[in-house]
Amino acid sequence: MKARNIVLAATAAVAMVAVSGVAAAQRGPQKAAPGTTVSLGGEARVKALYSWPNTCSDVSVCGAASVEDTVRHYLEQSLKRDGYADSAVTVRRAGAGYQATFTGSAQKTYPKAVTAFLSAGDKALATARSIAASKTPEGASQWPYTWRFFLPVGLAMVNNPTVELLHFPPDYSLTDKQDYLNSATTDRWAMLLAQNGIPADKSPAYQAIIDINPIAAPASDGSKLEGVEGKFTGYITDMLGQWTSNPATPYYGKPMVAFGGPVRAWLKAQYGLELQVDQVGLLSLPSGAVPVIAANHPSQIFYTAWNDTTPKTENFEKGMQVMTQDLIAACWQARMGQAPASDPQKTAADCTQQWVANNKQACMLLETTIYKKTEEQAQAICSALPPVAQGRDGATQAASLAE
Repeated sequence: MKARNIVLAATAAVAMVAVSGVAAAQRGPQKAAPGTTVSLGGEARVKALYSWPNTCSDVSVCGAASVEDTVRHYLEQSLKRDGYADSAVTVRRAGAGYQATFTGSAQKTYPKAVTAFLSAGDKALATARSIAASKTPEGASQWPYTWRFFLPVGLAMVNNPTVELLHFPPDYSLTDKQDYLNSATTDRWAMLLAQNGIPADKSPAYQAIIDINPIAAPASDGSKLEGVEGKFTGYITDMLGQWTSNPATPYYGKPMVAFGGPVRAWLKAQYGLELQVDQVGLLSLPSGAVPVIAANHPSQIFYTAWNDTTPKTENFEKGMQVMTQDLIAACWQARMGQAPASDPQKTAADCTQQWVANNKQACMLLETTIYKKTEEQAQAICSALPPVAQGRDGATQAASLAE
């Protein structure tokens, strides 16, 4: 009798499960968490801050290029580069403006990050409009028709290990496939990061770029930007505070690389921080002290190593100097990004020793990536290099690279 009761009870339990299962099926699938929504602002603001309409040579990438498509495209790029593989974003029109809704783990950080980014962008936009409204002595606008306002959209802005300070983005980064990292400059630096242990799929997170001029312009327009240097300081200060903030090491912000002469001049003018190539200093911000290394502009080597008026041997020597300097800076960036609590000065010294001693690898990179030699041709040239001096002579040789 007891056994029969147990069977009946089990049968009833199965029946109850079956009934509840049918009821659940009738109700349909359970809705996922709704995510977190953030307002992007009114239509005029969103169009301006996301440089809409984005012209694009590849329709298969740009698609219909609506405002919603454009914003979603850049936010998806950011999520991917920040490593939020479990997250997604939708963008929709809401009344007179637009909203973005984040799901997954990014909804804990992205609403705040996007809001702060756009607030900084408002300052940059106000400055850009002021420049456009001003006139040259000849009566022309100080904002040439070839320039486009372009914030560093689509980049990692939460989990970025490092920050890069550059001069201005090339115009084709905006018009070609809508990708801030789609440039010869960023491609070359990613290669140098790879030489220092950062895999290709991780380097975009390291390349969180803040340009001191958020202006997409032809690569040859660097000299034209002299008239606007220093006018975007309020925007840059906000961006540096956001993207260098590092709660894990509150005494140090995320490390930063300052690329090129105009950027080094800007740091000196705005913060009193004067650095030569491969020198390290601390940038004092309200959010904390940020370790900074000065570097050549990533494209500098193309001008230094190629000069028709200079003997080939001199071009090679200058090319080797710049290639070694670049590898040292990329080494520092990689190591500090992986261990931000490290001593920035010691890290720079270690990287200098490493790459001065590894002159044959620097030579191989110079010959294959700059002079476009085959591996076999480069090997024949670089194997003939004399060994680098060690000890005191090696230290002297390393120090001479920064001169």
